[in-house]
Amino acid sequence: DGGPSPFAAGLHAAHVAADARFRAWPALNDEATRHAVNAGRRYRLHLREEGGTAAGGDPTAALFSGGTLMGRFGLALAARRAVDRKEFFEATEFFARVRSH
Repeated sequence: DGGPSPFAAGLHAAHVAADARFRAWPALNDEATRHAVNAGRRYRLHLREEGGTAAGGDPTAALFSGGTLMGRFGLALAARRAVDRKEFFEATEFFARVRSH
C-alpha cells in the first residue's frame, strides 16, 4: 500500500516521544511542574509578585533558581515581562538541542 509499516510507525512515535522531553528545563518533564509554570501557554513570562522567590512559592522563580546562566536569564526576562512563556521555553529548548549536537 506504500505507507509505513506499523513497526516503522511505532519507532517514529517512540522517537518523537523521546524528542518531546525537555532538555534545557528537565523539571518541566514533570506534568505538575509544567502546568504550574504554564510552560505551553502564551502568557507573559513573569514572577507572581515583584521580587518573587522560590521560597515564596513562585513556581517560575523555583524553576529558575540555582544560579545558572539560563536561570538568571529567565529571571531577568520574567522580572521585565519581556517575552511569552511559550516562546522562552521553545527558544531555550532549541538552544539546548543545537548545542548538544
